Amino acid sequence: MELTVSGWRSGMLLLLLLLPAGRQAQSGDADVESRISCTSDISVLGSSLTCQLLPGGDQDQDQDQDQEQEQDQDQDQDQEQEQEQEQEQEQDQDQDQDQEDSIQSMRLCFVDFAEQRRPKCLEDQGNSITHPDLNPLLDLNLTVYLTGGGRLQTEVDLKKIVMPRSPELRNVTFDLEADEMLVDVRTPYQNDYLTTSNQMFQVHICSSSANMTLNMSTHVVSVHLPQLQLSSEYRVRVRSIPQGFLQGSWSPWSCTVRFTSPAAGTTAEERSGAPRDGVS
Repeated sequence: MELTVSGWRSGMLLLLLLLPAGRQAQSGDADVESRISCTSDISVLGSSLTCQLLPGGDQDQDQDQDQEQEQDQDQDQDQEQEQEQEQEQEQDQDQDQDQEDSIQSMRLCFVDFAEQRRPKCLEDQGNSITHPDLNPLLDLNLTVYLTGGGRLQTEVDLKKIVMPRSPELRNVTFDLEADEMLVDVRTPYQNDYLTTSNQMFQVHICSSSANMTLNMSTHVVSVHLPQLQLSSEYRVRVRSIPQGFLQGSWSPWSCTVRFTSPAAGTTAEERSGAPRDGVS
């Protein structure tokens, strides 16, 4: 049985890499999308879905309708004051409900191809579900249960809401003659859906004389630093975003790592910057 499940997961990974990028993503209606925001962490070993309840909901629409009704009504001053007081009370109640409302639990349902296409549901307390059976190729139906007693339902596509894990700085090498810094980035994934080839990296470099943010199409890039200073400290951090078939949002920034540019007359081996203690 273990070999069968492992083979199925390997087949899903191969299929994901071969599927055309033109496949359309599924999403919930506009009302649900305005209430919740979800991101996925995908892996061949299992994936997770995390959602956040957005403030507001339909409150803005209710307020707009109330304002239009006020403009259309031609009443005396006493009636207007009474209406304003009632509206303020209703708004206060809506705001109190939004502040108290949060995600109590979530439920994901899908067709399990590993179990003869049987329907399967996963449920967990809180705003996150992690399970080995969650696969980016599955069509998922999400139900979010709120602490206030309500619930939200929508369809989610893990491939379109990927938030990668933070990459790391592998090495930094300085070229004093060309005023360049060679940045080498690595990811926490091995033989997984996310690779260095289907992510775009963004590096932020800061020093006493430089402050720049650059996009990297590959995991190794040469950054030109005008007036590169010798024996100076540079602070570098990096993040990534999926591209191509996989889509989503930027990962959190990596820890900031400090590098010191070499002094004049150093050898080529000494120009390779070894990271010092990281800075949050």
